[in-house]
Amino acid sequence: MIIPVALNNIKYRSDVNAMNPIEKNVKSLEDYIKLTKASRYHFCLDSEDYTGFLKILVNAKLRNAIGHNDVEYNSVDQLITYIPNPKDRTKKKTEYLLEFENEAMCMFQAILGVSEYLYRLRELELMHDGKIPIMVQERANWPKKIGRNELCPCGSGKKYKRCHGR
Repeated sequence: MIIPVALNNIKYRSDVNAMNPIEKNVKSLEDYIKLTKASRYHFCLDSEDYTGFLKILVNAKLRNAIGHNDVEYNSVDQLITYIPNPKDRTKKKTEYLLEFENEAMCMFQAILGVSEYLYRLRELELMHDGKIPIMVQERANWPKKIGRNELCPCGSGKKYKRCHGR
């Protein structure tokens, strides 16, 4: 979640370290990184582009209960019963498995979104250094038949038989 929050800081606050004033003790990205996982989710606002795109749904109580093995599963009703507060074990909550699966899928899609951010940041870094990433589609546009002694269409300057014709 650090990357989308940092991108939001740049877009909305013009500084990677300028945090949204949601919590008083979090003034910089470094403070944010020190937070627990559950506390970090407070900064994933739907109203800001980079975290809003991820559509993060988190039932932190259920996630913690699963982590501490405080869950029971009824396969007939497909209900998950969990203890939301380990200090008060008398209170239990339930959630349907389908709701939990939807939450898990949203989390997985968020991971894919973050990986896309990482890919695009690397691509921008390469372009900043003057290197243009080769697009995969360029090779698909090569002519169907290339003569062995013709120059290779990849632009290497070598004959096709000595380059991509091997």
